[in-house]
Amino acid sequence: MIDALERQKTIVREVPLGSATPTVDLTGAESASSRAFAHLLGSKAASGANLARVSEPEYGRQAEADPAKPSRIEPVIQDRLAWVLVFDDVQVPVLGPLTPTQGQASKPDYYTAQFVVIVDALTGEVLTAESI
Repeated sequence: MIDALERQKTIVREVPLGSATPTVDLTGAESASSRAFAHLLGSKAASGANLARVSEPEYGRQAEADPAKPSRIEPVIQDRLAWVLVFDDVQVPVLGPLTPTQGQASKPDYYTAQFVVIVDALTGEVLTAESI
């Protein structure tokens, strides 16, 4: 799972149990995931979870407003203590609306994937999620 995330430019470094103290426990992280992604997860429980330091160096605020200058990004997620939760067999919609529009089929196309949710272990905020 960590290799798959790193191929998508998310850096995950597992934290040995006892070396960091999250204020949000695993149950709280699962609850945050379920609330944020109820439409995808339903009542699924996480099949795996790790406490980790997470960074997304290519996602953040654009630090250079002038388009003539080289782009710089200030990462939003940088070395954050987080729960990395994995949910198996999630039906993830392929691009497009979740509700039908005129002339479309009643459901969008879906694919089955592992779905990873990253939850801040200090605040309980869902930081990001992606299918792998």
